[in-house]
Amino acid sequence: MVETNFLAQYAPPVHGAAAHLFWVRGESLVTQRFDAAKLRLEGDVVPVADVVGTGALSFAHFSVSNTGVLMYGTGVLGKRQMEWRDRKGIVLGTEGQAGVYYSPRISPDGSAVALSRVHQSNSDMWLYEFGRRVMTRLTVDPGFDNYPVWSPDGRRLAFSAARGAARNLHLTHIGGGLRNEQITESPHSQFPTDWSRDGRYLLYTEAHPKTSSDIWLLSFQEDTGKPKTEPFLATQFDEMNARFSPDGRWIVYSSTECGAYEVYVQPFPAGGKKWLVSNQRGSQPIWRGERELLYVAADGRLMTVDVTPAAGGLSFSIPHELFRAPVRLGVPYYDYQVTADGQRFFILAPGAGVVSAILCKRRSG
Repeated sequence: MVETNFLAQYAPPVHGAAAHLFWVRGESLVTQRFDAAKLRLEGDVVPVADVVGTGALSFAHFSVSNTGVLMYGTGVLGKRQMEWRDRKGIVLGTEGQAGVYYSPRISPDGSAVALSRVHQSNSDMWLYEFGRRVMTRLTVDPGFDNYPVWSPDGRRLAFSAARGAARNLHLTHIGGGLRNEQITESPHSQFPTDWSRDGRYLLYTEAHPKTSSDIWLLSFQEDTGKPKTEPFLATQFDEMNARFSPDGRWIVYSSTECGAYEVYVQPFPAGGKKWLVSNQRGSQPIWRGERELLYVAADGRLMTVDVTPAAGGLSFSIPHELFRAPVRLGVPYYDYQVTADGQRFFILAPGAGVVSAILCKRRSG
């Protein structure tokens, strides 16, 4: 009906004004009369605001009430600043300019970070190089591209993209232009979370209407060249944020089986037995080598856990706080990464960005 990267909103008839549809076209908020009975637009498109604020997840910053009041924002909400911190949380420096960024993932050689960036009302995959301090676009398709995951050789990125009704898994080649290929096809949205060090497996989350968020496994078949997908952990609870241990023998993940998100570890590929790692809630886990696990507590504290081999599996220390991290909570994507030596943390911290809210009344027409 209309072409837009963001959710449109229907405004019912009120105060003599006909029903209208509001949406964002480019960077502008526009409206047009809408016949709800015939499900069609009528008349001309009318501009409302030259620039309206946008974020990610297909949301633009406007809302229309049933009483005829329109509210919209003129700035950018959700800007984040790329910064480095040490293990005490002290800021060591920043990278680039503040922007609407999501899901950073440092490359295997540590020279760059892949992330999702909202630019000109579109969310695509971008690559920021630390040495040259430049940002390069990797995808240009409409829709919301997010959740980058590096191949172990650093030559490819897996990511989630909506090229149809659902978000499926795609691959792009670093340095191969703006082309990308879709590697899964499912009616359910999928989000990659990790790639095994041997290159054979890709972990991803799949959102299912009956079993909520589940952990799935994609294996690359050398004989056929086609990927094979199968569930690794699918219950009535949420399971997400799955990551391989460096040796590929264990998977850490977040689950709501205790009522709230906690961090667990299971063996791979056998699965089955599991260990609870966090206490008092946790999500966004990351392996730092084979002897340390990191995660974010429910109150935003970045926690560390020592991991040691033990009879029958692994042993985990009591979680200890490193520092309070300025990251978004309760979301499936990450706002932090850690270097291979564990001494520096790359964080998407809240950046400058002011949103001016404007209220106005709809007029008849």
